Amino acid sequence: FDEGDAMENCNWANGESVSRQPIKEKENDTEVGEPEPAYFSMKVEAGSSVRQIIPLRALDAHGTQAALRINMINPSAISSLNDATFVSSTSVTVAFDSNNPVIWNDLSRKQLVVEVEKPNLWLLREHITLIQDLIKDWRTSPNSVAESTLAEFAPSTFLTTLKFRDYKLFLSVNECNIVKEHNNLLQNSYFVADGPLLELAIGTKTLQYAAMWSETTIDVGGTQLGLHLSLPRFNSHVMQAEEGSAPPQLLSIRNFFVQGRLNSYVGKDNLTD
Repeated sequence: FDEGDAMENCNWANGESVSRQPIKEKENDTEVGEPEPAYFSMKVEAGSSVRQIIPLRALDAHGTQAALRINMINPSAISSLNDATFVSSTSVTVAFDSNNPVIWNDLSRKQLVVEVEKPNLWLLREHITLIQDLIKDWRTSPNSVAESTLAEFAPSTFLTTLKFRDYKLFLSVNECNIVKEHNNLLQNSYFVADGPLLELAIGTKTLQYAAMWSETTIDVGGTQLGLHLSLPRFNSHVMQAEEGSAPPQLLSIRNFFVQGRLNSYVGKDNLTD
Protein backbone atom coordinates (compact mmCIF):
# COMPACT_ATOMS: atom_id res chain seq x y z
CA PHE A 1 0.00 0.00 0.00
CA ASP A 2 1.14 3.55 -0.69
CA GLU A 3 2.49 5.77 2.02
CA GLY A 4 -0.27 7.81 3.54
CA ASP A 5 -2.81 5.00 3.83
CA ALA A 6 -4.41 4.39 7.19
CA MET A 7 -5.14 0.73 7.88
CA GLU A 8 -7.44 -0.60 10.55
CA ASN A 9 -7.57 -4.32 11.31
CA CYS A 10 -9.94 -6.24 13.54
CA ASN A 11 -9.53 -9.98 14.15
CA TRP A 12 -11.60 -12.37 16.20
CA ALA A 13 -9.10 -14.91 17.48
CA ASN A 14 -10.46 -15.92 20.88
CA GLY A 15 -13.76 -17.74 20.55
CA GLU A 16 -17.02 -16.58 19.06
CA SER A 17 -18.25 -13.04 18.50
CA VAL A 18 -21.96 -12.34 18.95
CA SER A 19 -23.92 -9.28 17.79
CA ARG A 20 -27.65 -8.68 18.27
CA GLN A 21 -29.37 -6.50 15.68
CA PRO A 22 -32.79 -5.19 16.82
CA ILE A 23 -35.54 -5.42 14.22
CA LYS A 24 -37.67 -2.59 15.58
CA GLU A 25 -36.26 0.53 17.13
CA LYS A 26 -37.62 1.46 20.53
CA GLU A 27 -38.39 5.08 19.70
CA ASN A 28 -40.58 4.04 16.74
CA ASP A 29 -42.72 1.66 18.79
CA THR A 30 -46.22 3.09 19.19
CA GLU A 31 -47.66 0.28 21.33
CA VAL A 32 -48.50 0.81 24.98
CA GLY A 33 -45.68 -0.25 27.29
CA GLU A 34 -42.21 -1.32 26.29
CA PRO A 35 -42.35 -4.72 24.57
CA GLU A 36 -39.01 -6.34 23.84
CA PRO A 37 -37.98 -5.81 20.22
CA ALA A 38 -37.34 -8.84 18.04
CA TYR A 39 -33.76 -9.35 16.97
CA PHE A 40 -31.32 -11.47 15.00
CA SER A 41 -28.42 -12.83 17.04
CA MET A 42 -25.43 -13.05 14.68
CA LYS A 43 -22.36 -15.18 15.38
CA VAL A 44 -18.98 -15.70 13.72
CA GLU A 45 -16.20 -18.07 14.67
CA ALA A 46 -12.57 -17.42 15.57
CA GLY A 47 -10.39 -16.30 12.67
CA SER A 48 -12.97 -13.88 11.23
CA SER A 49 -11.58 -10.45 10.44
CA VAL A 50 -12.32 -6.91 9.24
CA ARG A 51 -9.76 -4.77 7.40
CA GLN A 52 -10.29 -1.16 6.38
CA ILE A 53 -7.99 1.02 4.28
CA ILE A 54 -8.53 4.79 4.41
CA PRO A 55 -6.18 6.91 2.25
CA LEU A 56 -5.08 10.11 3.96
CA ARG A 57 -4.05 11.95 0.80
CA ALA A 58 -4.58 11.77 -2.95
CA LEU A 59 -1.63 10.64 -5.06
CA ASP A 60 -2.95 11.92 -8.41
CA ALA A 61 -5.97 13.48 -10.13
CA HIS A 62 -7.94 10.25 -9.76
CA GLY A 63 -8.23 10.92 -6.03
CA THR A 64 -8.25 8.31 -3.29
CA GLN A 65 -9.21 4.63 -3.23
CA ALA A 66 -10.80 3.34 -0.02
CA ALA A 67 -11.29 -0.35 0.66
CA LEU A 68 -13.06 -2.58 3.16
CA ARG A 69 -12.52 -6.34 3.50
CA ILE A 70 -14.60 -8.57 5.77
CA ASN A 71 -14.06 -12.30 6.22
CA MET A 72 -16.54 -14.24 8.36
CA ILE A 73 -16.00 -17.90 9.22
CA ASN A 74 -19.07 -20.06 9.84
CA PRO A 75 -21.42 -17.09 10.37
CA SER A 76 -24.99 -17.71 11.48
CA ALA A 77 -28.01 -15.69 12.57
CA ILE A 78 -30.63 -16.88 15.06
CA SER A 79 -34.06 -15.28 15.08
CA SER A 80 -35.72 -14.43 18.39
CA LEU A 81 -39.07 -15.30 16.81
CA ASN A 82 -38.52 -19.02 17.23
CA ASP A 83 -34.99 -19.30 18.68
CA ALA A 84 -33.98 -21.14 15.53
CA THR A 85 -31.30 -20.54 12.90
CA PHE A 86 -32.46 -18.06 10.25
CA VAL A 87 -29.39 -18.29 8.02
CA SER A 88 -26.00 -20.02 8.19
CA SER A 89 -23.03 -20.60 5.90
CA THR A 90 -19.45 -21.84 5.96
CA SER A 91 -17.96 -18.47 5.02
CA VAL A 92 -18.89 -14.96 3.88
CA THR A 93 -16.45 -12.53 2.26
CA VAL A 94 -17.24 -8.87 1.64
CA ALA A 95 -15.16 -6.57 -0.57
CA PHE A 96 -16.07 -2.88 -0.87
CA ASP A 97 -14.06 -0.44 -3.02
CA SER A 98 -14.72 3.25 -3.46
CA ASN A 99 -12.78 5.84 -5.42
CA ASN A 100 -13.19 9.52 -4.57
CA PRO A 101 -11.87 11.79 -7.34
CA VAL A 102 -10.54 15.23 -6.49
CA ILE A 103 -11.70 16.82 -9.76
CA TRP A 104 -15.08 18.52 -9.45
CA ASN A 105 -17.92 16.64 -11.18
CA ASP A 106 -15.69 13.64 -11.93
CA LEU A 107 -17.36 10.21 -11.69
CA SER A 108 -17.09 8.30 -8.41
CA ARG A 109 -17.34 4.51 -8.66
CA LYS A 110 -18.34 2.26 -5.79
CA GLN A 111 -18.47 -1.53 -5.89
CA LEU A 112 -19.62 -4.08 -3.32
CA VAL A 113 -19.05 -7.81 -3.82
CA VAL A 114 -20.45 -10.36 -1.35
CA GLU A 115 -19.65 -14.06 -1.74
CA VAL A 116 -21.43 -16.64 0.41
CA GLU A 117 -20.37 -20.28 0.56
CA LYS A 118 -22.96 -23.01 1.27
CA PRO A 119 -25.69 -20.78 2.70
CA ASN A 120 -28.78 -22.33 4.26
CA LEU A 121 -31.75 -19.94 4.60
CA TRP A 122 -34.74 -20.99 6.72
CA LEU A 123 -37.43 -18.50 5.77
CA LEU A 124 -40.77 -17.80 7.44
CA ARG A 125 -43.32 -15.15 6.53
CA GLU A 126 -42.66 -13.45 9.86
CA HIS A 127 -38.99 -13.01 8.94
CA ILE A 128 -39.98 -11.02 5.85
CA THR A 129 -42.23 -8.81 7.98
CA LEU A 130 -39.43 -8.14 10.45
CA ILE A 131 -36.91 -7.27 7.74
CA GLN A 132 -39.41 -4.88 6.13
CA ASP A 133 -39.95 -3.28 9.55
CA LEU A 134 -36.20 -2.83 9.96
CA ILE A 135 -35.88 -1.13 6.56
CA LYS A 136 -38.76 1.23 7.36
CA ASP A 137 -37.17 2.17 10.70
CA TRP A 138 -33.82 2.92 9.11
CA ARG A 139 -35.46 5.02 6.38
CA THR A 140 -37.26 7.16 8.97
CA SER A 141 -34.14 7.67 11.08
CA PRO A 142 -33.76 11.27 12.34
CA ASN A 143 -30.06 11.06 11.48
CA SER A 144 -30.66 10.88 7.73
CA VAL A 145 -28.09 12.62 5.54
CA ALA A 146 -29.09 16.04 4.20
CA GLU A 147 -29.26 16.55 0.45
CA SER A 148 -26.06 17.86 -1.13
CA THR A 149 -25.79 21.21 -2.86
CA LEU A 150 -24.65 21.61 -6.46
CA ALA A 151 -21.13 22.44 -5.27
CA GLU A 152 -21.02 19.26 -3.15
CA PHE A 153 -22.67 16.94 -5.69
CA ALA A 154 -20.55 14.24 -7.32
CA PRO A 155 -21.88 11.87 -10.01
CA SER A 156 -21.55 8.27 -8.93
CA THR A 157 -22.26 4.65 -9.82
CA PHE A 158 -22.84 1.83 -7.34
CA LEU A 159 -22.67 -1.85 -8.29
CA THR A 160 -23.62 -4.56 -5.79
CA THR A 161 -22.86 -8.18 -6.67
CA LEU A 162 -24.07 -11.11 -4.56
CA LYS A 163 -22.83 -14.65 -5.21
CA PHE A 164 -24.29 -17.70 -3.48
CA ARG A 165 -22.56 -21.05 -3.97
CA ASP A 166 -24.16 -24.40 -3.08
CA TYR A 167 -27.16 -22.66 -1.56
CA LYS A 168 -30.35 -24.06 -0.03
CA LEU A 169 -33.59 -22.18 0.69
CA PHE A 170 -36.05 -23.88 3.06
CA LEU A 171 -39.72 -22.81 2.89
CA SER A 172 -41.89 -24.39 5.56
CA VAL A 173 -45.13 -25.97 4.29
CA ASN A 174 -46.36 -27.67 7.44
CA GLU A 175 -50.07 -28.42 7.78
CA CYS A 176 -52.00 -25.47 9.29
CA ASN A 177 -48.69 -23.55 9.25
CA ILE A 178 -47.67 -25.07 12.60
CA VAL A 179 -43.88 -25.02 12.84
CA LYS A 180 -41.93 -26.63 15.67
CA GLU A 181 -38.14 -26.98 15.76
CA HIS A 182 -37.86 -25.03 12.54
CA ASN A 183 -34.42 -26.41 11.59
CA ASN A 184 -35.37 -30.05 12.13
CA LEU A 185 -35.73 -31.80 8.76
CA LEU A 186 -37.14 -34.91 10.42
CA GLN A 187 -40.06 -33.02 12.00
CA ASN A 188 -41.17 -30.56 9.30
CA SER A 189 -42.13 -30.33 5.64
CA TYR A 190 -40.30 -27.94 3.30
CA PHE A 191 -40.06 -26.79 -0.25
CA VAL A 192 -36.28 -26.76 -0.79
CA ALA A 193 -34.76 -24.67 -3.59
CA ASP A 194 -31.07 -25.36 -4.22
CA GLY A 195 -28.32 -25.05 -6.78
CA PRO A 196 -24.55 -24.70 -7.21
CA LEU A 197 -24.57 -20.99 -8.10
CA LEU A 198 -26.89 -18.00 -7.88
CA GLU A 199 -25.74 -14.49 -8.81
CA LEU A 200 -27.50 -11.18 -8.30
CA ALA A 201 -26.18 -7.83 -9.57
CA ILE A 202 -27.86 -4.51 -8.71
CA GLY A 203 -26.58 -1.32 -10.27
CA THR A 204 -27.58 2.26 -9.54
CA LYS A 205 -26.25 5.50 -10.95
CA THR A 206 -26.66 9.17 -10.14
CA LEU A 207 -25.19 11.23 -12.95
CA GLN A 208 -27.13 14.50 -12.74
CA TYR A 209 -27.76 16.86 -9.86
CA ALA A 210 -31.40 16.93 -8.70
CA ALA A 211 -32.38 14.44 -11.42
CA MET A 212 -36.10 13.70 -11.66
CA TRP A 213 -35.55 9.98 -12.36
CA SER A 214 -33.24 7.34 -10.95
CA GLU A 215 -32.40 4.11 -12.73
CA THR A 216 -31.73 0.70 -11.16
CA THR A 217 -30.62 -2.35 -13.14
CA ILE A 218 -31.10 -5.89 -11.85
CA ASP A 219 -29.48 -9.03 -13.27
CA VAL A 220 -30.20 -12.47 -11.81
CA GLY A 221 -28.65 -15.70 -13.05
CA GLY A 222 -28.04 -19.24 -11.90
CA THR A 223 -27.27 -22.81 -12.90
CA GLN A 224 -28.96 -26.14 -12.14
CA LEU A 225 -31.78 -24.70 -10.08
CA GLY A 226 -33.80 -27.42 -8.37
CA LEU A 227 -36.96 -27.49 -6.27
CA HIS A 228 -37.96 -30.55 -4.29
CA LEU A 229 -40.24 -31.48 -1.42
CA SER A 230 -38.71 -32.55 1.88
CA LEU A 231 -41.11 -34.55 4.07
CA PRO A 232 -40.81 -35.50 7.77
CA ARG A 233 -39.99 -39.06 8.75
CA PHE A 234 -43.51 -39.83 10.00
CA ASN A 235 -45.10 -38.92 6.64
CA SER A 236 -46.79 -41.95 5.05
CA HIS A 237 -45.03 -41.38 1.69
CA VAL A 238 -41.63 -41.38 3.41
CA MET A 239 -42.43 -44.48 5.46
CA GLN A 240 -43.42 -46.41 2.34
CA ALA A 241 -40.53 -45.18 0.17
CA GLU A 242 -37.41 -47.25 -0.36
CA GLU A 243 -34.51 -46.49 1.94
CA GLY A 244 -32.10 -44.00 0.42
CA SER A 245 -34.50 -42.85 -2.30
CA ALA A 246 -34.30 -39.20 -3.43
CA PRO A 247 -37.00 -36.71 -2.30
CA PRO A 248 -39.76 -35.82 -4.82
CA GLN A 249 -38.38 -33.45 -7.48
CA LEU A 250 -40.81 -30.67 -8.44
CA LEU A 251 -38.72 -28.44 -10.71
CA SER A 252 -35.38 -28.51 -12.48
CA ILE A 253 -33.83 -25.68 -14.54
CA ARG A 254 -30.41 -26.09 -16.14
CA ASN A 255 -29.64 -22.39 -16.62
CA PHE A 256 -31.59 -19.17 -16.21
CA PHE A 257 -30.89 -15.45 -16.54
CA VAL A 258 -33.22 -12.51 -15.92
CA GLN A 259 -32.54 -8.84 -16.64
CA GLY A 260 -34.61 -5.91 -15.44
CA ARG A 261 -34.55 -2.15 -15.18
CA LEU A 262 -36.49 0.06 -12.79
CA ASN A 263 -36.94 3.77 -13.42
CA SER A 264 -38.14 5.55 -10.30
CA TYR A 265 -39.47 9.09 -10.21
CA VAL A 266 -37.80 10.84 -7.27
CA GLY A 267 -40.26 13.72 -7.16
CA LYS A 268 -42.97 14.19 -4.55
CA ASP A 269 -45.42 11.88 -6.32
CA ASN A 270 -43.01 8.93 -5.95
CA LEU A 271 -44.22 7.30 -9.16
CA THR A 272 -42.45 4.24 -10.68
CA ASP A 273 -42.27 3.01 -14.24
